[in-house]
Amino acid sequence: NFGLDSLIAGFERLRSSTTD
Repeated sequence: NFGLDSLIAGFERLRSSTTD
């Protein structure tokens, strides 16, 4: 685990934040 989980979590949050 080299931060991939965190990366995916951040990416999902970013996508969820951009679904205006």
